[in-house]
Amino acid sequence: MRRGSSMNALPKLPSKRASVMKATPLRRASTRASLSEGGSPLPSKCHDIAVNGETVIVAELENRLKLYSVEAGVRLLGTIAKDSAMSCSGTHLTHSSTRGTTFCKLKDKPLILNPLTGIIVRQLSAGHGYTVLCTNDGKVFSWGKGDHGCLGHGETDARQEPQQILSLPFTEIVHVSAAHCHTSLVSSDGEVYMCGSGSKGQLGTGNNSDALTPVALDVSDSAKMACCGGNEGHPFTLILTAAGTVLSSGDAENGKLGIGTKWSKKTFSYIGKSHFKDNRVDKISAGVDHSLALTSNGLVFQWGLITVPPSAEDRHGVVRTRVENTPKQLEHPSLEDLVPEKMFAGHQYSVICGKSRPRQL
Repeated sequence: MRRGSSMNALPKLPSKRASVMKATPLRRASTRASLSEGGSPLPSKCHDIAVNGETVIVAELENRLKLYSVEAGVRLLGTIAKDSAMSCSGTHLTHSSTRGTTFCKLKDKPLILNPLTGIIVRQLSAGHGYTVLCTNDGKVFSWGKGDHGCLGHGETDARQEPQQILSLPFTEIVHVSAAHCHTSLVSSDGEVYMCGSGSKGQLGTGNNSDALTPVALDVSDSAKMACCGGNEGHPFTLILTAAGTVLSSGDAENGKLGIGTKWSKKTFSYIGKSHFKDNRVDKISAGVDHSLALTSNGLVFQWGLITVPPSAEDRHGVVRTRVENTPKQLEHPSLEDLVPEKMFAGHQYSVICGKSRPRQL
């Protein structure tokens, strides 16, 4: 292929139930348990989970709202529903509906926001102070802070309202990802485009230069999705190919590139398939200091800075960490009767959701 803080005061979203709670590392999050002792129980129909910092947002699928996904950034929460898309920044909430009405809620005062009127959203990603989304017809919109060109509009100015990225007029974008200051876009034909900060090689362009508009990568395999991760000083990017292999580029601190090196990479390198026990990878998630991968046969792998829960003998409940330079299978008793369907890497913790494994009689 040619070309490649927590949310402390979230406004209540209308027409759906949501639960916000602290997450405990490696504690099971199922539809019948809470994420932490004393936390709110998860809804009986847990449809999607978003993680950011130390906060977990759990959204319930109800008949009133056909919720597709939840996305959390730093002081940003976004959701996609069957006939609408929502995004909020602090107390600022935007909503676009296929019925042609777009609202902006600022301090509980609804206002009409015209740029997304009548647009059907396919997917969105909430980064650090900015949001990127792609529509059903492959267009890309972004707004928020514009540091280092992360919005892809050719400059570093902020945008108060969604604005279409016009530099890809004939490209259908089907997946987007936003991190601290860099953004990835994946097209329907498997091309990967990057924009924003290139400080640690996270754009995979072979240098540390910023990209003010999306730059096409040279990656040999067609891409399925890309995930931007890390923080301001240690950013990185993962790419999942259509063949089920994973590539990484950027800052390598704490082994989060998964390729066994402590040196940052300016171009994308393959993570050896043997590290996933020769299984095909179906999903990836890039956190702040670690990453996750879900294989086609339901195995979860993790690498980077891994949080280790307190042992039974540890009276003080001290949570420790360890570094995994290459992917290692996640094995935990709580996963034995769970069929993982989605997983999310946060800041030193992970969330996995799925269905109960059928019991054999």
